[in-house]
Amino acid sequence: LYVMDCCVLMLIIRYLVIMLTVLCAEGWAYTISAAAKDAQQANALAPVVIVASLLFGGFFIAVEQIPLGLRWLRYLSFLQYAFSALMINEFDDRDLCSGSCLDKCEPNSFCPETGREVLDAYNIDVDEVSLLR
Repeated sequence: LYVMDCCVLMLIIRYLVIMLTVLCAEGWAYTISAAAKDAQQANALAPVVIVASLLFGGFFIAVEQIPLGLRWLRYLSFLQYAFSALMINEFDDRDLCSGSCLDKCEPNSFCPETGREVLDAYNIDVDEVSLLR
């Protein structure tokens, strides 16, 4: 019964994070359209904001690979918060390896045993992001 409750809670959190991310994207779209002089200018500016949010969101480029002068842009990326929340929801306090999985791991590949190792690999600090702790 506990496993079922846990999975249902994870599903609800995942749904809420995705809905909040959609609302943030809509907010950015409304802000850009309000700031632009016409629809053509808004259509030119919107992809710049979305691509910047994608690049600095932490999924495509690791934080260490971003130049020092541009690392602050990740805090403006709404996708960074969504990605961190979804990763914590999926991997925090999770055991990924049940005994023999490390034997199947190829040399020089990433084979995490715990979810915390996955979060560390993506530089996601659970205490910094989580509201429930």
